[in-house]
Amino acid sequence: MKNKMKEDGNGTKLKILEASLRLFSKNGFSATSVRQISKEAGFRESVIYNHFSGKYDILKTLFYIEIDSVRKDFLKEIELENIKNNPKGLLMSIADRFMGYSKDTKRSKFLKIIIMEMFRDSRAKELVKKDLFENGKIMLKNIFLNMIKLGIMKEKDPQILANEFLAPLFFINLEYLLSSDENTFDKHKLVKEHIDFFWESVKID
Repeated sequence: MKNKMKEDGNGTKLKILEASLRLFSKNGFSATSVRQISKEAGFRESVIYNHFSGKYDILKTLFYIEIDSVRKDFLKEIELENIKNNPKGLLMSIADRFMGYSKDTKRSKFLKIIIMEMFRDSRAKELVKKDLFENGKIMLKNIFLNMIKLGIMKEKDPQILANEFLAPLFFINLEYLLSSDENTFDKHKLVKEHIDFFWESVKID
């Protein structure tokens, strides 16, 4: 996110976004005011409004910058040619990228904002629903459809497969974020068990 803003050449906007990310993840979007953001960023409120129409505009900007970053990172790391050569390995790579959210400091803050606000604010809920969940499921749906066509996966509804693949990963991420002792939470083991179970249920022997 920081690199993206640096490319825009706007240090003031970057400070506002970083301050907002800290406050939104700590207090929640609804409980954070523009005044608090301006104090955290070290600017007058008028400076905030020079760059954003309000705090929802800040949230949208954070959201779209992060989603764009995730898409680029995901496509850069995932070798789609492994669909046929190593399908289970591909699924593990996808899961690892998804689970990376809770290890990355900024992305874990972003995930906390998503978790808090999707139940509190209808506008935030629509952002999450459309651009995170739906687009993620569309991508997975296409991967599973290709696997079915290649004859390496059973003929099941790819949309349902996408749901069944993602839901446990989201739950594991949530449990990890809420864990009082992250060192004792073996996230990798849980993810591997999920991928093993999922692949055994869909692969063609």
